[in-house]
Amino acid sequence: RSGKVRRVCISLAPPDGGLELHNLEGIAESALPLATSQTGSDLLRLAARSATAGIQHAMIARVQGHIWELADSPHGSRFLQNYIAAAPAAAALFVGSEFRGRAVEAAQHRERSKVMERLFEHCSPAQVSHLADELVGSALALSRDVYGNFVMQQLLVHGSPEHRSRVAGALAPCAHKLARHRQANNVLTAAIEHCCQEDQEVLAQALMSDRRGFARLATHIAGSFVVKKLRRMRLAM
Repeated sequence: RSGKVRRVCISLAPPDGGLELHNLEGIAESALPLATSQTGSDLLRLAARSATAGIQHAMIARVQGHIWELADSPHGSRFLQNYIAAAPAAAALFVGSEFRGRAVEAAQHRERSKVMERLFEHCSPAQVSHLADELVGSALALSRDVYGNFVMQQLLVHGSPEHRSRVAGALAPCAHKLARHRQANNVLTAAIEHCCQEDQEVLAQALMSDRRGFARLATHIAGSFVVKKLRRMRLAM
């Protein structure tokens, strides 16, 4: 195909002020080029609300095999995030499958990282286990990354107990440095909150073994948040 977007007629549908979309088949066929622009992304979202399940499937079929490139665009990323949030988790698995082997790279990307976050939020731990495996191997680097830290936080909130424990184990030896880091302190705080009690204790010992260092953390602009979270968690135990 030429890649040109077919002309679509849109009209207001009274009385509710919604949109009546004509030629939904044409929108579905043009899903890939539409998804890369703001107007097109909005149009696809509206079309998905009005389309039958068959047309929705055809729409998604057009972008399959192009997820990596699509997620590079702010509008394409938003389209994928909306789809992951709205679709049954099993229907969104193809998005994660196209990140296989490149999860760490995706987590460090401005737009792809947002797609990764939605995958952890809306899929079960088993469904994104292959992505979590890749991320855990680079837990320290991602925790310090301006985008990757958000993905790691979602892994800690929604991931499996095994993956949470592996992240905690990777963070513990560098806990003091991470607590002072602008991005990594958020990951460490998430680990203290969401890991099992045993892993929480490992992190607590790593932070509190040096009493003077721990006291200095309490006055550090980033470390203070970690100290507050740790103290609240220990009071709750």
